Amino acid sequence: MFGDGDGDSVRRPSVVLLADDPLVQEGAAVYLDAHEQVELLPGDHVEQADIAVLIADEVTGETLSGLLAISRRTDGVTRIVLVTDDVDDEQLTLAVAYGVVSLLRRSEASFSRIVTAAVDGHRGRSQLPSSVVGRLASLMRGLQREDGPPRGVFPASLVPRELDVLRLLAEGLDTAEIAGKLSYSERSIKSIIHDLTKRLGLRNRTHAVAYAMRAGLL
Repeated sequence: MFGDGDGDSVRRPSVVLLADDPLVQEGAAVYLDAHEQVELLPGDHVEQADIAVLIADEVTGETLSGLLAISRRTDGVTRIVLVTDDVDDEQLTLAVAYGVVSLLRRSEASFSRIVTAAVDGHRGRSQLPSSVVGRLASLMRGLQREDGPPRGVFPASLVPRELDVLRLLAEGLDTAEIAGKLSYSERSIKSIIHDLTKRLGLRNRTHAVAYAMRAGLL
């Protein structure tokens, strides 16, 4: 967390806004642009933003891909405020891995709360629904306990094709999507996943995320 005397923490944060609904995008943009506590940047200026606010009806594979794209484009520097409704454990794990620092329920989030979350995120503070806090703590403890390679180190037996499948699996893609990305048949991808699961002892996708994070694939 930034200290009170840190000049960066008292500067108003620059924010980019991304919403899946054009009307929500327009309304939120008008509010944020007029608010003195934040500086609204164009949506394609994510690399210059302190905070990215992503508003989505629900968390889908496209939402997760958007979060990952922001993380990659900014080297994880830009913090993300996600405004949505229900997220499952797998989605929550991925969201945190991709840089989400605050989660607001869309049904309860006013534009003023979004501004507060952006300012808090810039100062190193998070906003999470009380129902999510316990789940997140449990998930993070589980990830810390998961066995995996030191960061950036892969088992010598893994070939590039298997690394690609593991990375895409951890990114939230399903079997058909992975097959399409890598131009393999679904049957081949299922066979690779089965072999990886058995060889690496991966129990589920959350475990795959933990392994991929430790290996530096995310």
